[in-house]
Amino acid sequence: MSDLSIGESLKTSTPLIHRDLAKSAAQSPVIVVDGLRFSYPSGQEALRGIDLRVYSGERVAVVGPNGAGKSTLLLHLNGLLRGKGQLVVSDLPVTEKNLRVIRQRVGLVFQDPDDQLFSPTVFDDVAFGLLNLGLPGEEVRRRTQEALRQVGLAGYEGRSPHHLSLGEKKRAAMAAVLAQGPRILVLDEPSSNLDPKARRRLINLLAGLEVTEVIATHDLEMARELCPRMVIVNQGRIVADGETSLLLADQRLLEENDLELPCLGRLVSQLPL
Repeated sequence: MSDLSIGESLKTSTPLIHRDLAKSAAQSPVIVVDGLRFSYPSGQEALRGIDLRVYSGERVAVVGPNGAGKSTLLLHLNGLLRGKGQLVVSDLPVTEKNLRVIRQRVGLVFQDPDDQLFSPTVFDDVAFGLLNLGLPGEEVRRRTQEALRQVGLAGYEGRSPHHLSLGEKKRAAMAAVLAQGPRILVLDEPSSNLDPKARRRLINLLAGLEVTEVIATHDLEMARELCPRMVIVNQGRIVADGETSLLLADQRLLEENDLELPCLGRLVSQLPL
């Protein structure tokens, strides 16, 4: 495969190819997407042939302008949406018979935590999925408390989710997902509308998790800090896929995909000589 520069790739309309980030060539990906297409009932074509591989332990940022198809792609990863093409997650084809297992292995955290928090107490929300799995009460209690401790909400068990701050709600929603022990964590705009302190807490939390993470975000500074790999999606297609620091240093690439450059000087200074 030729080593195209970013500029050359754009001129030839060839997407940047992700260079394997210290992964063994023999390692099987935990997410395989081939030729994924999806249209909404209105006729809007949201995904136009997505090809993607994600490997165990990677943290991958998925970025792009509004309406690019980021959230639509994420909703396919645990079968909430079903398009055309091949999709294999955690060694299982995303088919009706596999959905129950896939949704245990792939934890999806929505952008708005109120879409996931609906119970009278934080404990009830985190325990809800575990109870649906039919786990014994003591196991549910142990895993719920451990998940709350993991996100920094130990002692919040009896609190009403509706009385939490936005940052606390987002962590409670994440605890509800983490309690089920997912192998892959999929997050849609996790840092949106957070104040700096809550955003920093979230970044530290995500950096400390030992799971594969796919994060759709407009927060390019968070992507730079947290995700070694970045995928740029625009108009339902992947237009670039590579090392985050290199893609963020290409101002033309960002501008052509309606992305705001964080701080060019700092990013360039961090590139290897």
